[in-house]
Amino acid sequence: MKATVRVQTDRLIAQASDLLRGHFIEHVHGCMEGGIVDEESSLVDQQGIRTDVRDYFRELKPGILRYPGGNFSCDYDWRQGVLPREERPRRYNYGTRTTESYRFGTHEFVDYCRQTGAEPMLTVNAGNGSADLAADWVAYCNADGDNQWAAQRRANGYEKPFGVEYWAIGNEVYGDWVPGTKTGSEYGAFLKETVKNMKWSDEKIKIVGMATGQWMPDWDRASIDATVDLVDYVSLHIYVGRQDYYNCVGSPVVIQKGIDIVRGAIENAASKKNLTRLPKIALDEYNVWYRTTHFPDRLDEQFNLQDALALAGVQHVLFRNGNDVGMACISMVVNVLGLIRANPKSAFRQTIYWVMKMVADYYTSEVVDCFVDCPSFNCRHPKYFAGVVEIDEEGREIETESQKIAMMEYEGLPYLDVCTMYDKQRRRLVLSAVNRHKTQAIDANILVLGSQLTGSLTGETLTGKSVKTRNTFGSPDSVQPTAVRKRSASNEFNYRFPPHSFTVLSVGPENPTRKK
Repeated sequence: MKATVRVQTDRLIAQASDLLRGHFIEHVHGCMEGGIVDEESSLVDQQGIRTDVRDYFRELKPGILRYPGGNFSCDYDWRQGVLPREERPRRYNYGTRTTESYRFGTHEFVDYCRQTGAEPMLTVNAGNGSADLAADWVAYCNADGDNQWAAQRRANGYEKPFGVEYWAIGNEVYGDWVPGTKTGSEYGAFLKETVKNMKWSDEKIKIVGMATGQWMPDWDRASIDATVDLVDYVSLHIYVGRQDYYNCVGSPVVIQKGIDIVRGAIENAASKKNLTRLPKIALDEYNVWYRTTHFPDRLDEQFNLQDALALAGVQHVLFRNGNDVGMACISMVVNVLGLIRANPKSAFRQTIYWVMKMVADYYTSEVVDCFVDCPSFNCRHPKYFAGVVEIDEEGREIETESQKIAMMEYEGLPYLDVCTMYDKQRRRLVLSAVNRHKTQAIDANILVLGSQLTGSLTGETLTGKSVKTRNTFGSPDSVQPTAVRKRSASNEFNYRFPPHSFTVLSVGPENPTRKK
């Protein structure tokens, strides 16, 4: 199969944020207990932190880390998580319908962010919580001087304020699966009062509000109309993926659709108030998720190469939309829907981990224009959530009646999906490509305009013998990146992208690995 790729390095289309390389952890089903922490394992430090998981995570150069949820945050009392550790409870959480330990709390979370280089983001309880509870948490984290919560933090051994900048107001309270379900108007009123109190504790914090995407547009209009001038980001949650190969690798188009819809709602609300500064979108919960069940059952996705290719396409969507999407948090770091899987004796990196590692090592902030001409395909996908699918004896999907109603058709998706970045200071081009064709390699003629390329072409490719190949505890390295053959850089070159592969090429005079 043939393709033509034209890159225009002097045409900047987006300035992407490091916060797009964000992640998410939550007290649920082995993410915290047995994942981030495991006080019974020998693979931990003195605080019970799993050092192998932490080191794998640190390699991803995380931009931001969201905590403590997720649904868990809708019934979370942060005060129980800053008690002396031996006094912290195990308690039932109505958001997740599970019993979880509070031994990992605010102190441990901030320390974990410092150890891994991530900016901390805390999600306040907008379910059964209150404005005062949220404001007190901000004060505990960020206040200094004569403040009762600052005094308690100091008494707990933390003299200096934590300086937590990013605060999300709740999680998915538009749904009846969490306590404290609210209409868009009710959420807008809650956010107004909560942000007012929180900024009395620290006026410099940045606020993340909430939207649903294309699922409940009336809820979004009411919520965003009420809060567009109060928030710095509007949160969006979307999970994608299907059992069928082409439906799966084409599913990032659903995230593009969700971004377009929320962006429109923000622009409409901002125009009513004559705003010159618009909040950005925070895709602060996303991943591939379609083959395992919801709460209260387990959520252990075992990702294969097909899922990794879908996730690579999501990264292209995020970076192309970097002017409007300012933050993204993949769900989750470990176990559950994790990039990493851990048991008491070992941990391994799932296929999707390697996508995020390649993004961390190669991607830059300056996204430039790219034209691709190649054959295309179509896909079908639910408009909001991939959901739980039933599988027949031959492994084919059986769509439920509700899924059939919500199914959307998407046409004309290019087999070769390309995103390009150009670091003008280092004179380095990054070309990121997903060959979504299952069986055919794509021979691409690549022409780079707008700058003179010198040096060498290097990079990595993620692929495998089968799209269903996955990593396991027994075979942890079945899918991992391999280096591409080094060659001299030029402004026009041909490159063969293997079938079902994710490739990042770095062309320029310097070492391609970017240090954070």
